[in-house]
Amino acid sequence: ASADEFAIKVKFGIARFFVDPNANLSLNGAIFEIAGEREGDYVSYGVALHFSKVLRGQIDAELLSLVFGAKYAILRGETSLHFSSYIGPSWLLSGNRLEPRTGYLLETGFRPMLRYGLEAERKLGERLNLSSSLQYHFTVKHVYLHNPFRPHKHKDIFQYLSLNVGLGGT
Repeated sequence: ASADEFAIKVKFGIARFFVDPNANLSLNGAIFEIAGEREGDYVSYGVALHFSKVLRGQIDAELLSLVFGAKYAILRGETSLHFSSYIGPSWLLSGNRLEPRTGYLLETGFRPMLRYGLEAERKLGERLNLSSSLQYHFTVKHVYLHNPFRPHKHKDIFQYLSLNVGLGGT
């Protein structure tokens, strides 16, 4: 898309989920996202409504988030490459069930989300784009300020990598 256009994008993807570093759980799932972006020449700003769900694994979890951020053009042209960074609130829904093998419990509730990504986008026409992206999503129930003189550990971490394919138009 050319500079200063508004684009709507829909993305679907697969995800590999990870929880607290001490729990070795195999979790796989899917994501769905609707995003709106104000596209510029080198920096685009946007908002995304993102939903992810664990489909296979020992715990039940769904995450709904509303993130705001920017993506930065690394390469522009018929095929574009972007780095993105988003932040925003999310709501984790889990069964609040103890995983029997490890005793791990993922708590339902509000948590901040941080997301980074790398996206390749190809123009299919004047107003239509096809994209693929690799994204890293990180949430944690309690946020601590890091004090190098006092050891601590984050608890209740829910993070995942997703591989997405999307279609968008201006």
